[in-house]
Amino acid sequence: RRHAARLLAVTLQHTEDVSWLPADTAEHALGCLGSASAGDPETASFGAALVGQLARRSPQAASRLVELGAPDLIAAHLATTANPLPGAIGLAHLCDAFRAAAS
Repeated sequence: RRHAARLLAVTLQHTEDVSWLPADTAEHALGCLGSASAGDPETASFGAALVGQLARRSPQAASRLVELGAPDLIAAHLATTANPLPGAIGLAHLCDAFRAAAS
């Protein structure tokens, strides 16, 4: 799961098209992000990166991620991780994309 999230996050950095992703990708990304509470901060960091890249590429995905509680999960991850950078960037992308989608 960790490596899949990492691969998808890196791939989405270099492509604009997200149509090839399964419809439940947001749910899987949040599952990875939720790994922080299970004692796996590395998977949570990759999940945060994936959340950010999904939001950055798709306003619809950003709205769905917010509906599913991504901001709260990222905040919980940021509170417990030694490396806040992936979570902070993921949250920034999510906020930017959601604001654009809401306009």
